[in-house]
Amino acid sequence: MHPRPVLIATLAVLSGVASAATFGDPSHPETLEKDITAALAGGAKTVTVTPGVYQLPQGLGFRDLVDVTLDFTKVELSLHSERDGVVFGRCRDTVFTGATIHYDHPRFSQAKILAFGSENQQVWYEVQVDAGYPVDAPWKSCVIFTPNERRIKFHTWDSNAKAVTKLDGAGHLRVAWDDRNLIPPHSPVAVGDYLVCRGDGSSLLHTEGCVTCTFKDLNFYWGGIFGIFETGPSEANHYLRIAITPGAMPTGATNLPFISQSADGLHSAAARRGPLIESCDFECMLDDAVAIHGYFAPILEVAGPTLMVKEHTFRVGDQARVSSDKGFLAEATVAKIEHLADQRWAITLNKDVAATAGCKIGNPSASGNGYQIIDNTIRGNRARGILVKGDNGLIEGNTIEGSTMSGISVGPEYWWNEGDYCQHVAIRNNTIRHTNYATNDFGNNGAILVHGDGTRGNRDIVITGNRIEDVLGANIIIGWADGVKVADNTFTGFQRFDLGTEAKHGALILLDHCANVAFAGNSASEPGPFAKTMLLSGKEVAGVTGADTGLVKH
Repeated sequence: MHPRPVLIATLAVLSGVASAATFGDPSHPETLEKDITAALAGGAKTVTVTPGVYQLPQGLGFRDLVDVTLDFTKVELSLHSERDGVVFGRCRDTVFTGATIHYDHPRFSQAKILAFGSENQQVWYEVQVDAGYPVDAPWKSCVIFTPNERRIKFHTWDSNAKAVTKLDGAGHLRVAWDDRNLIPPHSPVAVGDYLVCRGDGSSLLHTEGCVTCTFKDLNFYWGGIFGIFETGPSEANHYLRIAITPGAMPTGATNLPFISQSADGLHSAAARRGPLIESCDFECMLDDAVAIHGYFAPILEVAGPTLMVKEHTFRVGDQARVSSDKGFLAEATVAKIEHLADQRWAITLNKDVAATAGCKIGNPSASGNGYQIIDNTIRGNRARGILVKGDNGLIEGNTIEGSTMSGISVGPEYWWNEGDYCQHVAIRNNTIRHTNYATNDFGNNGAILVHGDGTRGNRDIVITGNRIEDVLGANIIIGWADGVKVADNTFTGFQRFDLGTEAKHGALILLDHCANVAFAGNSASEPGPFAKTMLLSGKEVAGVTGADTGLVKH
């Protein structure tokens, strides 16, 4: 899905050699990978790259490194290819530190809105692309930003252009949509706002199947789709003090970038041991700041304990979690895996779980199990601040401000085929401000959202000691869960905006399709004029305790 650099250095680094080397020449960037590879092949355990700006015609690739350090302190890598920037494949106990990485120009674009209107069942914006930004951008996943606050505009949402027409003058365009809700009175868009869209590009850092590696003190801007893309079967990598920011103005520009990335900041897929993400600063992505997940495999056919699927991430001995959107949930262990002649895979479990075709099988053993997200700062991104779909996780001490959907989101997304349900997750001592304010599901995502798709598969979720401020709608929403503790959280400035007449829009906490939820020591202050109740229970809610004494309004 994401192309790799052409050059991939393959070597096994011998242990026991303790020499150090300094290599690289900014005037010859095309030899940088070769220089580093030669140093490592010669036995260096630490390679320090000569400081300077390297204009790379393509990315750097390193594979099968073991117990080495690549020190890129004061090194800037400017990427002239839309492919991945720096790739580490199947490395172990390796350290990559100090680099600043960006594409040679922003892959995304931004344009000032000059006028808007409707014609022939379409709505349109007339825009002027900022100097220094791509004119030929696809204008997909467009988002409205305010010019002064430089944030996604309140009560707007992203949209895909239907057509783009060039008008007179460089960068002068008309962008059209089929959605009539994108202009007043349905949308608050105004002349002078900015239209910002995703671009191409891949990942600035791609870690593929790495184990216990450390990536630290890195700076990313002008990114492509992902800042960091971690792909399985990765295990327990450490991402420390990494900054993803919009960066400086590109050449010829007079306006700073509104965003840093076209999509996620750090995206971890199918890790067999989740990452430690610590003390990072993620700003202004056009998707989730942190996303950790595995994959669902739709079940095509069932023969007793054997389930036929098209693709999978299982190993023998892995846990298998089978679920459906009709309330089915079962767990077993993978006993056998067979590749069939028709190219399907037969996954045989250690017992018959009575699954049926149409159910989905998730792999908790390859969904980022054991992730830790600690002491990070997340600001101003579209979508979720943190989105997790794995077991045994810790989300602690983070500050999340201005995520347009939920600040922290826990649970699977059937429609996106990403799983799984989450069990044994602690969400504690985080600060979440002004989230849930700009989405087509306006007001329904909360500061913290526990969610699912048809069964109570989220288990043992602890939400404690969090500080939640100025969040629209219900501040905590718990759904499709069994066994949740909500304790010692503080809420300030809730329900200040009129979201409608539905009862859920006046609640501080909303429960739906869940059981065994316990409240203790929570307090709320400065309620807004639309606050109606501390707790609202929706459909299929049972076993709630502590609601009378554990939710106190001051």
